[in-house]
Amino acid sequence: MYLTYYFEGEEGGEIVIESKDYHEIKNPTFAPEVDLYALSLPVNEFTLDVITEDDFEVYNPVELYDDMNGLWASFRIKSADRIQPGVVRLTADTWISNLENATMEPVMYEEEPVSDVLDDILVAAFGVADGRYELDNSFDEATVTGFCPEQSARDRLTWVLFAIGGMVQQSFVSKVQIVPIDDTVSVIPYNRTFYRPEITSGEWVTAVRVTSFAFSEATSQEEWESDDSSYRFPMPWVCVEQAFVLSNNDAPEGVPENVVDISELYLINADNVNDILNRLAAYYFNRTEVSLDCVNNRQFLPGDKVTASMAEDALITGYITQASFAFGVQARSTLKLIGVEDTTGATLIINYLYNNGRIGQAKYFLPVGYTYAIQNPFIDRTYQGRRFVYAPLTESVTGTMSSGTNTVDVNYGVALECYQDNLIVYSVDWVSLQSGTSIAVID
Repeated sequence: MYLTYYFEGEEGGEIVIESKDYHEIKNPTFAPEVDLYALSLPVNEFTLDVITEDDFEVYNPVELYDDMNGLWASFRIKSADRIQPGVVRLTADTWISNLENATMEPVMYEEEPVSDVLDDILVAAFGVADGRYELDNSFDEATVTGFCPEQSARDRLTWVLFAIGGMVQQSFVSKVQIVPIDDTVSVIPYNRTFYRPEITSGEWVTAVRVTSFAFSEATSQEEWESDDSSYRFPMPWVCVEQAFVLSNNDAPEGVPENVVDISELYLINADNVNDILNRLAAYYFNRTEVSLDCVNNRQFLPGDKVTASMAEDALITGYITQASFAFGVQARSTLKLIGVEDTTGATLIINYLYNNGRIGQAKYFLPVGYTYAIQNPFIDRTYQGRRFVYAPLTESVTGTMSSGTNTVDVNYGVALECYQDNLIVYSVDWVSLQSGTSIAVID
């Protein structure tokens, strides 16, 4: 049984269950998140109320779409409670939540392919490795080396993600994705942002310290046994530990020492310790976080790196870790950005010209070095009782932002002219006559 919900307004929409439609839907809530640095493993979920006398079965699949057939979530029903006659409150989440209930035995990995370790986690939680996830091809050659103690399957997955530099994308995909952090930057337009964004700053972290482990087989009982006769690692493994420290040179003099210490995650080794140090520094040393509201119809998602406007001429760049959505004619979201840094911007002025005269202008403030592609609009103007519709001679303007002021001129031609109910057609895609009225269409 598949349940599909189409967002079509603040309240209302459509649910389809085995070809049966449910049109009365209320109170959708959806706040997907990711942990880019695998310090935790959040579970994504959504909740909504369905106006129906029907019942829904737990663990059946659920899919959320918008009215443009864009996928928002492919989850499974977590609970379906009748909160009053004719109303079912539906909560759905991903299979990640099941991992907490499965316990995995201690294991020593020696260059174990990541895909095999992930399959072991699924077997522990569900009894089979049935392809509930997709692994990004950048991890095709990745391996896991080191020791894992007895732990939940959820902790095991968190450790593996931490070791390889991966994150879990649960929303906006048909299957859970394990992907790397993507440094590609998207720009949230100034005119899609609600003001003012809120800025918070955490405590200064003065350094990160990470312990690396190198395992080898013991040659004697004495070598394996520790001073207090306990055994830290299973027979016959012993290890050599080495601490690596990366200091925060931007921390002001006099701030109290505050060191983040990762000392008991045994999948850290000489091959990945430097990458881990750099990832932790990127997270802890950039202590600024921003919360902002914007129009967001699936363009800006958790895990994305974005540049946003703090003011008309001030930009910041950071990673989205959570997007709390509110639904109406367009979706709106509150984005939480971490690792935020100021971004140098420049002005882009686009002049719209007809016969060397300016008929319009647009201004943007964009990051220096940003490659832009902006569609040119049609322009409607009336002069001395004559109405003109101007069409751009080029569909869009493209370029790369330089510092200072960037100016681009776009030439236009007349597509339509209207005077005293007379329509003169110069350049349109097609014309239709309906009930005695001419309709000219420019695609």
